[in-house]
Amino acid sequence: MGEIISRSEFVIIDPEKSIEPGWKVAVVVQAEIEVALPSPILVLREIQFLSTRIGEAPYDLAASGRGCSNFSIRKSVNAMLVGSPTVSIRRLFQGH
Repeated sequence: MGEIISRSEFVIIDPEKSIEPGWKVAVVVQAEIEVALPSPILVLREIQFLSTRIGEAPYDLAASGRGCSNFSIRKSVNAMLVGSPTVSIRRLFQGH
């Protein structure tokens, strides 16, 4: 699964699927550590939990491709876990 979702791509996220360390997840990021972003962004990243409380901050979001940012989330208010991708990104609207 790619790191960047383009206008011509579609991905299904399952909010009920359990999230495990090392899995690709969808996360809405509002701030990295203590620095607020100009606007929230949705990212697909590999998640690495830094505590034993899986699903809660702190955690790192590691990019597997070049040109994509890593994020460190220290507080739950800085980001929201949306869920895990259930299918590969598919092209839906060719030429748009």
